[in-house]
Amino acid sequence: MCRNDEIKSLLLSIRDVIGSKVKKDISLDQIKDQYKKLLTQYSRLKENYPDHKSKNYIPGLLYNHNCSNFSKISAIYQFSDNALRKLFHYGDESLLEFIPDPLLSEAENSEGDSEFKVNKKIISMNDQSFNLFFGIIDFNDMIIIPVSVSSSYYYSVNRFEHLCRIIKEIYNKTLNELKLPGSIDYFKEISDEVNRFIGNHLKNNRSISAYVYIFQGIEKIFNNSSLLTLTDLSSKLTDTIKNAFGNESRVFTLSLKHYLILTPGNKDPGESKIVKGKRKRIFFEFNDLPVPYESIELDIEKYDSIYNLWEEIFIIDNYLSTGDITL
Repeated sequence: MCRNDEIKSLLLSIRDVIGSKVKKDISLDQIKDQYKKLLTQYSRLKENYPDHKSKNYIPGLLYNHNCSNFSKISAIYQFSDNALRKLFHYGDESLLEFIPDPLLSEAENSEGDSEFKVNKKIISMNDQSFNLFFGIIDFNDMIIIPVSVSSSYYYSVNRFEHLCRIIKEIYNKTLNELKLPGSIDYFKEISDEVNRFIGNHLKNNRSISAYVYIFQGIEKIFNNSSLLTLTDLSSKLTDTIKNAFGNESRVFTLSLKHYLILTPGNKDPGESKIVKGKRKRIFFEFNDLPVPYESIELDIEKYDSIYNLWEEIFIIDNYLSTGDITL
């Protein structure tokens, strides 16, 4: 069972237990027993798979690169004060001992170029050869080196360059704040802001309509685009949504392909661009290319519904990804 299936299974199990409790179909002792089983299942998942926030954000990024680019191991090294040290890694640890030597000579001869370049070396382990790809990203006082090892014919250098650009962007932003990149917790900040927005309106007896726009195939359409292009694309999608929904609605960018819009209810329909049940399809385009999407609508009338919102987004996105449903 793959990661997404395991997570979806856990979420569905949690929902079933909560439903049984609400309907009083099971006793308190049975609830406690189910809770222990769910906690064990969650602990196993957390151990097997890195998440994408807090201190595990970077290993999660490396894990995704391994999965999508036929990489045996991905890592990030730092070269400063004539010393090389590993910051993060994910993958086959038996290859780690063969990585540092090729990196040292390149890092020592770096000329301080602000534009990184991808290098390729051959390393061997147990009579098997591997391609070692690494990017030299020079920040003057230190050098950051993203690394990837693969022996696959299907390995994409473009995908690795994309990983390097993301890592460079992360360090550009976080070094200015004197923080490690592992401290980034973007999703938590977004979810906290969403919860505050919903909570404030519910306190004023205003329900919320939540709209989720999912651009499922966006990675394939813009697979070879630069990070700057992807940033422009996300901004264009956000602006299009804002223009369609009006100023009172809030747009939250959850990821490149996920956008959440919250619209307060209990309004005179004439005052809002969005009238329940009469939502118009929006046409999205970027650089004269149409951008296909799916959308869902959820009602939030009480604070507990916030948790259902995140669960529904996750479950529906997974169903869309597997092709089990279309909207």
